[in-house]
Amino acid sequence: MFCGIIIKKYQSSNNKILKFILMVLKNTKIICTIGPATESIRKLRHLIKAGMNCARLNFSHGTYEHHAKLIRNVRAVSEKMDEPIAIIQDLQGPRIRIGELPEDGVEIKRGEEVVLAYEKAAGSLFAPLSLTWIRTEKSDPAAGIGSDKAASKSDKAASKSDKAASKSDKAASKSDKATQIILPTQENLGRIVKKGEIILIKDGLVRLRAISVLGACVKARVEQGGVITSNRGINLPESKITNVVITKKDKEDLKFGLKQKVDWIALSFVRDKSDVEHLRGLLPKGKSYQPKIIAKIERKEAVENFDAILAASDAIMVARGDLGIELPAEEIPLLQKEFIEKCLKASKPVIVATQMLESMTTNSRPTRAEVSDVANAVIDHTDAVMLSSETSTGKYPIATCQMMRNIIIETEESPYDDDVKTRGTNKSIVPNIIAHTAEDIVGNDHIRAIVVMSSSGKSAQLIASERPSVPVIALTQNDVSRKQMALIWGVRPFIMKRQRNVDDLIQSTVKLVKRELKVKKGDKIIIASGHPTGPHGSLNLLKIHTV
Repeated sequence: MFCGIIIKKYQSSNNKILKFILMVLKNTKIICTIGPATESIRKLRHLIKAGMNCARLNFSHGTYEHHAKLIRNVRAVSEKMDEPIAIIQDLQGPRIRIGELPEDGVEIKRGEEVVLAYEKAAGSLFAPLSLTWIRTEKSDPAAGIGSDKAASKSDKAASKSDKAASKSDKAASKSDKATQIILPTQENLGRIVKKGEIILIKDGLVRLRAISVLGACVKARVEQGGVITSNRGINLPESKITNVVITKKDKEDLKFGLKQKVDWIALSFVRDKSDVEHLRGLLPKGKSYQPKIIAKIERKEAVENFDAILAASDAIMVARGDLGIELPAEEIPLLQKEFIEKCLKASKPVIVATQMLESMTTNSRPTRAEVSDVANAVIDHTDAVMLSSETSTGKYPIATCQMMRNIIIETEESPYDDDVKTRGTNKSIVPNIIAHTAEDIVGNDHIRAIVVMSSSGKSAQLIASERPSVPVIALTQNDVSRKQMALIWGVRPFIMKRQRNVDDLIQSTVKLVKRELKVKKGDKIIIASGHPTGPHGSLNLLKIHTV
C-alpha cells in the first residue's frame, strides 16, 4: 500500500507560512477519544500531529457545557492546522449500571446471594434500607416480601445466627450465607432477567446467576466474586433486552449534538436495523447538514442481524468490549474479520475499537500482543482503529497515538497489507464499475494518485473500498462531507468549489496534486467524477491525465 512522505504547508489567514511539518501519510485512520488527558488546545494539536483523524466524544460522561468546549477546541485546532478532523458523538444507549456505592466499593464472594433491585423497588420491598449502597443482611430480604410470617422466620434465623456467632465467630462466618442488595439503574430488571440466566458485572469479571425473580427484583448467586464499584456496567448475555435503544437521555444528547453539528453519530447497543432507522428518523432532512450513523456491534442480537444493520447504517464499529462479554472471547477475532470483509463489499467504513493499546493507559509502552492486534486490524483493511481510555484519561495519550501511527505505517509498508481478498464493489452498477476500473488501471500503469469529486463522500468510499495502492484525493464543496471523509481509509479530503466543466476540473486538480503530492510533469493521475460535474452521487467519468 502507498505510504509516502510529503511536506505540507500550514498558513495563517494572511497567507504567511507558519511552519513546515514533515507528515507521514497513512491510509488507516485513527480515532482518539477526547477527555481530561487531551482536552486542551495544546494536547489536541499534538494529537493531530501524532496522527489523529477523528475525535470521539463519549456521552456516557460529561456535561453539555464541557462537550461544547471540547468541540470548540477540536474545531479551532483543526481549522488552524488545516486538517479535517471528524467529530464523533458516541451516544450512551440503554446501558445498565450499578448505582452509587461506597468509594472503595463492596466485595461480594463466591457462594453469596445478592438481590438486584431498582431503587424504588428496593425502597418499597426492603424498607427501612439505605438506598445508596450495598448492605449486608444476615437474613434473606426477598423471603420477607409481603409476609409477616416470613419476617418472623427471618428474625428466628437471625437469632439462630447470633447464637451460633456467640459460640464461634469462625464457625458463624462459614455457616452464614450473606445476602446483599445491589441497586442497578434499570427499572424493569425483573422483566428482563429469567431464572438461570447469567448476570455479568465489571466487564465480566464478576459473574452472577439468577436463582429467582421477585417482581422488579432479581435474586442471584455469586459464581465469580470480586469488588464492585459505583457505575460499573451490567451485561445480560442470555437475556432478551426489549428496552428501546435510544433512551430519553440519548434524545436530549442527540439534540445537543445536532445543534453542535457533529459529523458522525455512534449508536450504542444496536439490536437490528429498526434501531438505526429510528435514529435516522430523528436526524435533520435538509441537504446542507446531514450527520452520518455508525452502528456499534456489541450485542449478540446485532451479530445475528449484522447484514441488515450494515445495509441501514453509514458505517460500522466493531465494539469488542461489550461484544467480548456477550459472546465467548475466542469468537471475536473471526467475527472482526468477517465484519470488515462485509463492510468492504458494501463500500462502507468500518472501525475496530476497544482495548487496542489499553496497557498504555498506565504504561509508556504497549504489550507485544496489543501491537499485533493493531497490525492485524490494518492487515484486515479496517478503515480506522480507535483509542478509548488510552487518550481520554491515560497517562501517555500522545505517545499512544504516535505508537498506533507507527504500527500502522510499518504494517502498511509491508507486503502483507497488499493482499485485498475482497474487492468492495458491485460490478453491475456504473459507479462501482468506475471504482473497480480505477484500481485496475493503477495496478497496470504508473499512476501517482486517484482524484475523485465526491459531494457526499459516497464516491470516495467506492474508490477507497478497492484499497488502491496510491493516495485518494477527494474533492467536495461541502465542509461537513470533507470532515466526514476523514474517517475513510486512504482518503485525503479537500474543499474545491464546483467546476463548470471537465476541463476546469482537470486544471484545478492538477494544481492541487502538484501542491499536495509533489506530482511532477509527466506523472499520471486518474480523475473520477460525474459528468456533467456536480450532481450528487453520479460517478460516471474516468480519465487518465498526464501532468
